[in-house]
Amino acid sequence: MTTERPITSRLFTTSVVEGRIELDEKYDKAYNSVMHLIRGLTEEESHHVLNKAFDDRKVHDELCLGLLVSILADPAIASRHYHDLTLVSRDSLKVVTETLIHQIIGERFNRLSESTRRQLLWLVRELVKTGINNVEGVVWCLLRQIAGGDVSSRNVWLAESLVDILRENRPWLDKFPIIVASVTYTYLRILEDHNGPQFAGLRQKEVNFVVGLLRERFQDCLMIGRDLVRLLQNIAKIQEIEAFWRDLIHNPSSLSTGFTGILQLLQTRTSRRFFVVRLTPEMEKKIVFLCTDVKFGMQKRYQEWFQRQYLNTPESQTLRCDLIRFIIGCIHPSNEVLCSDIIPRWAVIGWLLSSCTSPVATANSKLALFYDWLFYNTEIDNIMNIEPGILVMYHSMRPHPVLTTSLLDFICRIIPNFHPPLADKVRAGMHNSLRQILEKRVVQSLEPLFDNRHMDAELRKLIRETFPEFCAANSVSGAEVKAEDFVAPVSSSSSVTHMDLMVETGLDFRTSTVNNESEVNNSNHVGEDEAMFSDEEEEQQQQQQQQQQQQQQQQQQQQQPQQPQQTTTSPSSTTTTTTTTTTTTTTTTTKAPPPASVPVKAIKVEKTVIKTEEVSQPLNQNVSEPIDVKPIVNDVSSVEEKVDLSKHLDYLESDMKTILLNFQKEKETKQRCDQLQKLCDLIFSDDLDQDEVVNLSTCLCQMLCDDLIPGASLLPQDISPESIQESLGRPLYVLFDNLTTLPEDDRRRQPLLALLAEMHKVILQVGYHLLYFLKASNIKTEKVQENNECSIHTYRDLCKSAGLKDFAGFIIKDLRLLSEDDPRVLSWIIPDLYNSFPKQTRGNAELLQLVLERLDSSQLHDLVCMVLQGSLQMFDNSSFATILEKSLQWETVEQLFLWQLAKAHEIPVDCCLSVMPKLKFTSHSASVSNTHGEALSNILMMLRRESPSEILLRTLLLREFRMEDPTVATILQYWVQRYEDKMAKLINDVVNNKPQPSPNKRKRNQSTKASAVPLDQVLSHLNHLRTACGQTTFFALETMQDTLQTAQNQCSETQKKKYGDLFALIEEEEEEEPAPEPQRKPKSSRGRKPKGRKKQETESEEESSEEEDVKKPSRKRKKNNQVGSDSD
Repeated sequence: MTTERPITSRLFTTSVVEGRIELDEKYDKAYNSVMHLIRGLTEEESHHVLNKAFDDRKVHDELCLGLLVSILADPAIASRHYHDLTLVSRDSLKVVTETLIHQIIGERFNRLSESTRRQLLWLVRELVKTGINNVEGVVWCLLRQIAGGDVSSRNVWLAESLVDILRENRPWLDKFPIIVASVTYTYLRILEDHNGPQFAGLRQKEVNFVVGLLRERFQDCLMIGRDLVRLLQNIAKIQEIEAFWRDLIHNPSSLSTGFTGILQLLQTRTSRRFFVVRLTPEMEKKIVFLCTDVKFGMQKRYQEWFQRQYLNTPESQTLRCDLIRFIIGCIHPSNEVLCSDIIPRWAVIGWLLSSCTSPVATANSKLALFYDWLFYNTEIDNIMNIEPGILVMYHSMRPHPVLTTSLLDFICRIIPNFHPPLADKVRAGMHNSLRQILEKRVVQSLEPLFDNRHMDAELRKLIRETFPEFCAANSVSGAEVKAEDFVAPVSSSSSVTHMDLMVETGLDFRTSTVNNESEVNNSNHVGEDEAMFSDEEEEQQQQQQQQQQQQQQQQQQQQQPQQPQQTTTSPSSTTTTTTTTTTTTTTTTTKAPPPASVPVKAIKVEKTVIKTEEVSQPLNQNVSEPIDVKPIVNDVSSVEEKVDLSKHLDYLESDMKTILLNFQKEKETKQRCDQLQKLCDLIFSDDLDQDEVVNLSTCLCQMLCDDLIPGASLLPQDISPESIQESLGRPLYVLFDNLTTLPEDDRRRQPLLALLAEMHKVILQVGYHLLYFLKASNIKTEKVQENNECSIHTYRDLCKSAGLKDFAGFIIKDLRLLSEDDPRVLSWIIPDLYNSFPKQTRGNAELLQLVLERLDSSQLHDLVCMVLQGSLQMFDNSSFATILEKSLQWETVEQLFLWQLAKAHEIPVDCCLSVMPKLKFTSHSASVSNTHGEALSNILMMLRRESPSEILLRTLLLREFRMEDPTVATILQYWVQRYEDKMAKLINDVVNNKPQPSPNKRKRNQSTKASAVPLDQVLSHLNHLRTACGQTTFFALETMQDTLQTAQNQCSETQKKKYGDLFALIEEEEEEEPAPEPQRKPKSSRGRKPKGRKKQETESEEESSEEEDVKKPSRKRKKNNQVGSDSD
């Protein structure tokens, strides 16, 4: 038995199991195309041939790919073909770089043969040396292929080769700050792996290179954030790193003039791009699959495979930190995943911690897990970065108590030992984390965790000393704290809505109570073996206490109905506050949670003010005297917002901070505008980074909040150039004015656009204020139409700067807010939007409804006039049918306004025919209660102006017959009264739509078959016309007599009985006409004589002349053999 040799690949290694793939076929085809052109030619001849061939765009990409394959597959001719490629390529080697990024390096790097790998590194060196566009993406992909925890010869060779390339081309590297930061992060991480004596030379080379980057390009490295410190700690014993570490702590200004110290780094969150760069694409794909597709309980075999593949050596234990940081920072599951049976993140992290065999790697993994806790800032950091840490401890208490106690011991000891000078900062960060966890209800109580009876006594003492406030706050009269004891406070300065929080954190906060069986509301996996922290006895005790308290309150109300002072208790604390004093007094009264029927979103006691969004009457029934409740919404002068504002101001430069403080102090509008103009000048002179944009936008949003609160209309009552100019005096419009005065290609527009985009995320009113300014400023300056179009397109630039692709949705979102705040401005700017952005607005049903629901009669009149003048088009014939179908669910006034605009647009009735069968009137069915009287009435009025045609008639007759629906009968009667003969002929054509196919008309019959109207439906409408409208004389016409006779012949016995009254008109017609006309072809007869006479007439007509009239074949279709067979 012979064994076939596997078919080899030019670039990839193959085996019997993994043979060639489609990519190999594609590469071979491209390679053969190039070889076919240049085989046997000299270098000059081949260059000439390739240059000529590359002019054809159809083969350009294939030839580029062929030259790339030849470079990687044949080292002997690689230099020559690379020279040809750089000379003849027409796209700056875009095809080459994209193929390397997405296919060769990104997907198949591990399958490359050894020779191909070496050629690939040679090619990358040449691309970097030449400075080809997008080669930085190729370098970034190669950085990802350097696996952490892997000291195999192949991985070490890749790391060394890449560091050589970057050292040789240092000027190129310095041009890309993100690549500088990624390279620094990567080599700081793998230095930890290269600690053996066999790597001494490589390690020294990497140390010199990385320290050089850190000292010379430290400003670029700052973007790494707090994880830069974590990596430096792991290798701080290296001499050069230790020297840099001392400068980082004791002499930070020597590294960068704007660097204030290590605290600045630790307070900067690390971007997820750095976590991604430390996992190979294959690792990332598998760990994402494990966290998003594997069901909880079925993960064991996947974890074992991952362990064997990537974590089976002592050196690979350092990879666990990379995996934990990636899971925490990059995998943020959605609400659907959290509520499903997919394995949660804490379970994967718990597996990585519990399966670690190295004490050093275990300690580093714990630090990686809690690293974001140390300097957690609720305004900058994401709660999803701290959620896995608390859930690992919670869910490991019973199955893995050692893991829980070790983690608790770690977070207690890390506070004083992480960096003693910053111990207070670390303690504040840990407390912020725990407070945020409780506020967002990641867990409902810390008591089961901090006061576990099975915990070591020393550890419990250490926890109480480290977190005294959390231990005290969770113990109330010996009773367990329940979910309803925690109400998430809502800051008055927060612009994040209820749903925004849910989307941001991946947690569901909509439930006001939590099932007692689970202490963690975002865990979708609570089995029978999970820890329970409540029992029936405690629940009964709490219920009894609540009943006793309610009874006491009722007695107090009866005894003291006029009590001048009352106290109220916060649901989340034991403090009570009086309405006449400013100090809080702690009481021992047992807390009563608010009634379940009270829709309290947030109640927060702060001195004499209770901040609330909604307090209903049942809450006030517990006290006899009304509490002084002061709702505060978006109050920028509150204490909390001043603190928040000062934090954001600290991130800005001193000049900018001074301008903002002056702006805040100024009360006069003109001086405030002058300060904003100075701010714009400062922005133009110094580009802002992303952090500065975010902090500056937060400050401006709070300072401009009062100016943007909806109040009086932006549009003056008397519209004139002077009044419009006066309305543009708002401070916010200074930013708009600077933006519109700059040319579109001016780079200074980008920072200002980015600032406005960030402001728009916080205060949505910025969007429609910009629209108002763009139109109003053009009226003020009387610009020409071209300038007007260019100016209003600044609004599109705002959408692009915000990173949004759905421009139509962006417009609708702003206009919906505008329609609620200022409907007058909406109708005023709508024409400009339709004319400037026709692709997004014309035919947009959602936008049209938004406009119509806020219109009044005078505004509708203005729109109709503009449509008739030709200066406005809101939809066309092709889009009206879709709009009409969607408008069936609109309000009556909106539909009536739509039809007024349809008349102004001269929409023909043909555009409405497709909707006719879907329109309902009265009770068409038991399940349908809505009707479409507005559309039916207006379509009838349009049909009234039309002359009947076969298409219109067929469409009407296809409408389902209902006795209660007079629509079809009404228009038929109207047409019969005015076009009697034409209507009879059209109905005859409809009834005779199913003739015996003849050879010369087969094609036409096939085309009309699709639009055929069922005979039963035609007869139903005709019978309705006879009974409802009394049109019996119309059926006496000869053509209608033919029609009825033909219909009767085609009917079944059941149908004949059903429409007997209609067919009875035929009999009456025959009695009134005893003798048919000579040329008449009667359709029915009770004897055989009429039949014979008709046969003779037909035969004589066929023999008398060969040139028949066009109507003769139609008579020939009405053969009497059907009638004769009936009489027989």
